[in-house]
Amino acid sequence: MSQLRDNDNIIAAGILQHRLNQRGENLKLDGWAGSMTRAALNRHFPDLHPQTTKIHPESSDSSFIHYALAQGYLGQKELAGPGSNPVIAEMFRLVPHWLDQDDSKTAWCGIFRGYIGHKAGTGLPPNHFRAAEWARWGKARRLNRPMTWKKGDTVVMTRPGGNHVCFLDEVSGDTAFCLGGNQSNAVTIAPFKLSRITAVRY
Repeated sequence: MSQLRDNDNIIAAGILQHRLNQRGENLKLDGWAGSMTRAALNRHFPDLHPQTTKIHPESSDSSFIHYALAQGYLGQKELAGPGSNPVIAEMFRLVPHWLDQDDSKTAWCGIFRGYIGHKAGTGLPPNHFRAAEWARWGKARRLNRPMTWKKGDTVVMTRPGGNHVCFLDEVSGDTAFCLGGNQSNAVTIAPFKLSRITAVRY
């Protein structure tokens, strides 16, 4: 199990290095987030504070990597009517064929969360397309201590008619700002009341 966890994190670090290279860096794709990778992350994502968040193959906290990957999809919007945004359609390739593939008909917050987990190599729960499934993934943060939650933690909450899953951006007062898919029909950062949150996982 430990070896599997190490391999998952090596893959995730390698993906992160690749994404940074797409932004103009020239990192060696070795799966080890050393000083050069951390410096590159600080240049492109200074608000993520990599100096206080460990991101190397021995780390069990994948929140930082999830947020960095998810941030790259901000602004992607579903298409009204038949058909789907090709970027979002790629995310639907991980779900069962019987699920309606039209991004304007199917709630895709869980699909987005699953796609990020797939790219990071950190695993998906059964039926990851259902937001409530993410309440059992990973490890739990204490709900009564929101100021200890970390950027990129997986947040599960209630919504009218079901549940929603997203990544934590920050907590301010009684509000959690979260980065997620299917928020106003797009990948956005949106505010949610802390009282709605039922699970925070990492």
